[in-house]
Amino acid sequence: MVRHQSRVLAALAVTLLGGFPASSVAQLTRPPNPNAPMLVVVTFKSNDKKTGVDFAETVRDRITGDVSYRDLQVQSKQNIDATLQASGYDLTAALTEGDANLLAKQLRADEYIEGTINKNAAGNGYVAESWMVLTYDQNMVQPLGTFEGAKVVDVASQISKSYQTAHKVYDEVSKCRSARRESKYADAMSAATSGIGRYPKSTLLRICEIATMNDQKRPPAEVLKVAQEILAIDPKSKMALEAEIDAYDKLGDKDKKIATLTNLLAADPTNAKLQQTVVYELAASGKYEIAKTIIAKAVEDNPGDVSLVKLYWQVLYAVKDNKTMLRVGEEMVKMDTSFADTTYYDRTIDAYRTDSAWAKAAETAARATQKYPRRADYWVQRGQLELRAGQVKQAITSLRRALDLDPKIPGARMLIVSSLVDASEYDSAMVAMHEALKAGEDADRIGQFALAIGSRLFKVANDAQPKTIPTWQKVLPYVAYADSVAKDRTTKNTAKFEMGVSHYYLATLTYPDVVTQKSCDGAKQVQDYLISASGELQFGGATNPAAVNQLMPAIQQMQTAVEQAVKVFCAPPKKPDTKGQKP
Repeated sequence: MVRHQSRVLAALAVTLLGGFPASSVAQLTRPPNPNAPMLVVVTFKSNDKKTGVDFAETVRDRITGDVSYRDLQVQSKQNIDATLQASGYDLTAALTEGDANLLAKQLRADEYIEGTINKNAAGNGYVAESWMVLTYDQNMVQPLGTFEGAKVVDVASQISKSYQTAHKVYDEVSKCRSARRESKYADAMSAATSGIGRYPKSTLLRICEIATMNDQKRPPAEVLKVAQEILAIDPKSKMALEAEIDAYDKLGDKDKKIATLTNLLAADPTNAKLQQTVVYELAASGKYEIAKTIIAKAVEDNPGDVSLVKLYWQVLYAVKDNKTMLRVGEEMVKMDTSFADTTYYDRTIDAYRTDSAWAKAAETAARATQKYPRRADYWVQRGQLELRAGQVKQAITSLRRALDLDPKIPGARMLIVSSLVDASEYDSAMVAMHEALKAGEDADRIGQFALAIGSRLFKVANDAQPKTIPTWQKVLPYVAYADSVAKDRTTKNTAKFEMGVSHYYLATLTYPDVVTQKSCDGAKQVQDYLISASGELQFGGATNPAAVNQLMPAIQQMQTAVEQAVKVFCAPPKKPDTKGQKP
């Protein structure tokens, strides 16, 4: 049973600090021995509140009857209730660990018993777990055990016997603590050894041993041995876990240190400093897998602990368990929306991107821009992801929003161009390319985008049957722009080749009408097409040598015919022959 640390109610704290009523102390049924230790038994945790309250009273009665009042004072239910009732506390509710400790301090108890009681699995009896705690430090815990019986009184009787066995070394625990405070280390160790001989399951004496050994700066291996003895009795002992961590650190065993740190976190899940330590150790060592399983179990055992969930999420990110991390992350931000920060959005988007879940990544980026609307880089990222998800129009809107926020944001302009190209909005893409070039974007990339459009249109024109003048005219602005801005040789070669082929077909498709119409301007236009085609194909010949070798003779042959047409169609009209005519 994990013992949960929680906040102490402010009202209870005020009452406890205010002092215990003298009239209530007088309600003890038997004259106490003022030198005898004081015990408090708090309400047991239970699925049935009444069972928890009644069982605690049964345990009190059992211990009171079993132990002489000369050896032990047991605080009555009346005294306990008087203190709690003054603060308005629910008398049927089990106390948290912190509340139980403060109550014991106010009642001047030296130790207190707490635990759980419920029906057993078969439903025909009860099972309880209990532990004794020294009031001066709530981490000084002595497990009493797990007990089962047909009746609650039977279970209470077992707890009483276990408590008596543990309590019989009370003097040795006190002697060890006092001797250590006075730096009488030999006496402290002697008291601990003597007590353990009488009660081998004592965790309290072993904790005193560890503290004494640390004071003496004994080798970490010796401390580790005692810590492991404690953990064999009480796997959740915070004192032993901390000692084990320190020993592993000194021994340089990082793997075991991390595993123990995570165990300690499971025992003390609300310790923010400890959480930071665990995260640091995991990051520093890179041994994330070691802690993953243990942290998952800690989350399971501590539902609703958002700090522990966040640590689990961080470890899952480190081990790249994306699917689990995404699920845990969603739960985390539902529990506490403040965790939906830039780190959360960045990691969540990265996880979706890694799994190629572009729509989910874009959806997360959209939520990020809602929370951080002035972050231009988030708008760019959103646009990128929307583009990958096929949401082209949304991408363009997001990217333009980014430029509104920061006209110099890297990448936005080129992504807009890319988006417009993908959307086949070629005229808008051409405008965007001019803007991008003016803004100082890479000319070669702009040329590649222009060529991409030109090549698409080139294929449409070349595949058309029959081929038409308008389709070839659409090619030229884009390939010509690519050629004009790009410096890359491959881009320029391809652009020149497509320009040359376009000019060739414009010439061949225009020429028949020129002949029919006997157009001088038309003939000159065809002549210009052929001159351009000849020069462009020679420049871009490396792109498609076979096509160039096929087209060049045809161009030369056609140039001869067109030259003749120019001469004929552009010759000045002949003057009328008036020779021999009478005036």
